[in-house]
Amino acid sequence: ELQQSVTLAHELHAKIRREMVHGVDNEIGRAVEDILRRKLGERGAEAFLSSGVAGASAGSTEDVKCLHAWLGDYLFRGPALVGMEDGCSDVDASVAMGYAVAQALIDRGVDVSGTDGCQSLCDPSSNSQPLPPRPRNKQRLKTGKEIARRKRRTEEARREGE
Repeated sequence: ELQQSVTLAHELHAKIRREMVHGVDNEIGRAVEDILRRKLGERGAEAFLSSGVAGASAGSTEDVKCLHAWLGDYLFRGPALVGMEDGCSDVDASVAMGYAVAQALIDRGVDVSGTDGCQSLCDPSSNSQPLPPRPRNKQRLKTGKEIARRKRRTEEARREGE
């Protein structure tokens, strides 16, 4: 079932990507496709246009890539397809992989429903500015601490020289 889910989702993403490139105006779509072919080459452009979730290879059932991409696909498309609004438990086959990721997180106590303010970061009409990302490893933290220490020492030395 998950292999079928992966295949269906990859096909859907490729279809959506092609529709976005061609849009409602075929002339603009051809121009965009020409740019893609110039930038990526013939094979690269075709790979881009036919790739699935998170750029996964077309037709691959084993190319799952990042689980966060599947979760994002599910959160974007899935809840309505799963039928959460009416209590239905049937899962649309194309979101089964993302649904499995979401359920694993929920089982671990992770709230995947977002926060009161998180939607404002995705809303183009919002004036909210996202916070800069926090350092994710000790080296980055150390670098930040080192920069602050250097600034402090420079400022102390400047005050002593006055």
